[in-house]
Amino acid sequence: MAPEQWNDGEALTEKIDVHALAVLFWELLSGKRAWEGKGREEICESVLNGKRPPLESVKESVGPEVTEFISRMWRQDVDERPSAAEIAEELKKLGDSKRLFDAVRSQDSDDVRRLVTFGLIDVNCRDEHGQTPLCTAAEEGHDTIVEMLLEAGANKDKTDENGRTPLYAAAEGGHDTVVEMLLEARAQKDEADKDGKTALYAAAFFGHDNVVSILLEAGANKDTANDSGQTPLQIARQRGHEKVVALLQ
Repeated sequence: MAPEQWNDGEALTEKIDVHALAVLFWELLSGKRAWEGKGREEICESVLNGKRPPLESVKESVGPEVTEFISRMWRQDVDERPSAAEIAEELKKLGDSKRLFDAVRSQDSDDVRRLVTFGLIDVNCRDEHGQTPLCTAAEEGHDTIVEMLLEAGANKDKTDENGRTPLYAAAEGGHDTVVEMLLEARAQKDEADKDGKTALYAAAFFGHDNVVSILLEAGANKDTANDSGQTPLQIARQRGHEKVVALLQ
């Protein structure tokens, strides 16, 4: 309950619902019940004295912007709380998928965390090339962003318009840390793109020997050929990547 609800005779406004929504957000993000174990009188005293559930318990997982947003919503002074319309506008911004892609590409981890926190954006949305945010982050080697998106439930095997998975995109770019993260998340190792090329083939093509080694250790099939019948070993040999050839022989 908001402070004004505990004060008899004080005018009640829509800002009560704003306060209640802040508490609900805190409970959803922390996985705890606000004021758990406290009696009615103790809760009343805490609220009237300006005490709130600890924001530090959610700050690490959602970042400072989200915690500041919640803090504004449950302010003691009614006039300092945002209106329902202002909250709706803020949540609308959080639901902008283009903004999520922009945040991923610019490595703005705070904004990515903020955008996926409330589940207002489909974490598996696609851009004009059919890429998901995870595929974009993997392609560019943004391991921190990849970790956030995986934790938010991103589909680790969803392909773009060319049939490339996030693992393929990471392997093609030589991003070994991201490759390891996706394999740990149980991404499909031998999923092929529309031309029959696997992540191992892509790594071999570009001579990314570290990635080739990681994929082989994870059990990737080194004999899978593309639609032209060319194996990772053959393309590595053709392109003169001797370290990769040695790994694949």
